[in-house]
Parts: sequence; structure tokens; C-alpha cells
Amino acid sequence: MCVSEAPPKEIATFGLLANSTAVIIGAMIIAPLMLPIRGLAFGALIGNIILFRKGVIAVFLGTLLALLISCSIGWIVNLPSFGSEVLSRSKPNLLDLGIAVAAGFISGYAKDSGLNKV
Repeated sequence: MCVSEAPPKEIATFGLLANSTAVIIGAMIIAPLMLPIRGLAFGALIGNIILFRKGVIAVFLGTLLALLISCSIGWIVNLPSFGSEVLSRSKPNLLDLGIAVAAGFISGYAKDSGLNKV
């Protein structure tokens, strides 16, 4: 898990530091934490304690790894100020919540309907 987790986090961190929307979106596309988050939600939905526990552990470890990698890169680069991309992500609003809910719905629908096998 650790090897597949590191590159997207590095890409996202460099994208934020470079203030590049395209790079940040690219990091989101290859984000490996989506599967553990879906596993956690599915485990909670069907009452599968083992799947839920594995999802919680994977999300916790992935988040911890993301923080460690991002803080390390930020400390090494040591920029004097934050770009608009960093600042806009530090103040989420209801629109961001709506986007997240819609993306989760579409992901669940694709998984359930078999659209991901195309």
C-alpha cells in the first residue's frame, strides 16, 4: 500500500506548491485512497465489520502517510507564502460538499451497475 500511496501525494503536493490546477486534478484522478473509502462505506452499509475495519485502517494510514509526505516536501521546498490553490482548499463550503456527494453517488452507481467493467 505504501508504494502506491506515495506518488499521488507527491504530485498533489507539488501541484499545490506550484499553484497548478491541472496537476492537482491529475493527482486526484490517480488517488489510491478512493478504494479504501468506498470499502469503508460499503462495509458500513452492509454491516461487514471486517471490511469496515480494513477500510478505516487503510484510510487512517493513507491519511497519515499523506500528511507526512506533504509536510516533508513543504518543509524541504520552504515557500514563503501559499498560492490560491492552497488557500481555496483550506476553506470548503457547501458547494464543495455537493460536489463530493455527487461524485460519491456517481462512483457508487458505476460500481453497482457494472459500468466500471467497460
